[in-house]
Formats: sequence, C-alpha cells, structure tokens
Amino acid sequence: MNSFLGPYAVSGAPSAGTDEVQSVTRDATVDGGTFRLGFRGAPTSALAWDISAANLQVALRAVNQVGGPYLTVTGDGSVATPWVVTFIDALGKRVQPLLTVVANACTAEDEPVEEAITVAETTPGVTATLIGIPKGALVINTSDGTLYQMTGTPAAPAFTAR
Repeated sequence: MNSFLGPYAVSGAPSAGTDEVQSVTRDATVDGGTFRLGFRGAPTSALAWDISAANLQVALRAVNQVGGPYLTVTGDGSVATPWVVTFIDALGKRVQPLLTVVANACTAEDEPVEEAITVAETTPGVTATLIGIPKGALVINTSDGTLYQMTGTPAAPAFTAR
C-alpha cells in the first residue's frame, strides 16, 4: 500500500468506482442435477441446482482466483430472484470478467437442460481512480485545477472536492 499523501495528479475528476454485479439464473424447468461456475478460468466444485446463496458464496470464495471474502451472493437462483454476485473489497471498484458456466449437468424431469444456468452482468464494474492511496491523500484534477481529498478507504476510494 502506498502511504504517500500526494498530491496525485489525474486528468478529470477522480472516480470512486462501481462494484461489479452479476446475476446467475437457473432455468425455471430445472429440478435436479449440478453445475459448476468459473472465475478467471478457475472452477468451483460441483454445485447443486438449488444451492443456497450462502453456500454459493462459500463455493465462489473458495475459488483460487477469488482468493477470499471478496464477493457476496444473495437470491435463490430462480428467474424471479437470481443469485446476485457482488464483487467487493479487493475485487470491488473494478471491472471484473463474467463468471462462466464450466459444467452443466442440470436436469428437468431427468432430462438434460442445455441452457440451465445463465450469467449476465447487471452492473458493470468501474475502476476507481488511484485504488490503494491512503485516506486523506490529495488529488488534483489537472484539467481544471480542482483539489480533491480521498475520504474513503484504500480499497473503496471516495473523493471530496476541497
């Protein structure tokens, strides 16, 4: 982590960034089987078709490329309330690759369902300006001379004009 308090120079106002949010939806006909998701090429273990949000969160956090408690999961996977994956902390405030379906053995009435699980980006991640700078650091917008102070945390920057 950088402990330099600045001033840092950026062209344009600094951005606080946006956490990436993705939805994972189960086809309404699915009533059995398993699937696996992947992140940056690393797969989860086999996941039950009706896995709870809490257990899906544990499985995704265990993926090597996630590396810890850097996402949350809500919902139940249904069309009405898909599993919603929000990237936070060390994976927050940045663009993230889309989760992938790396294996699908989901069934409906004991027959395979081809597009059983789908993944979509619901909120694109926006990379924050100067992630990692310390709270209190000064940032100058070289386009108009406005001075900002970093009032957030190094992982989730926020900026206030001074």
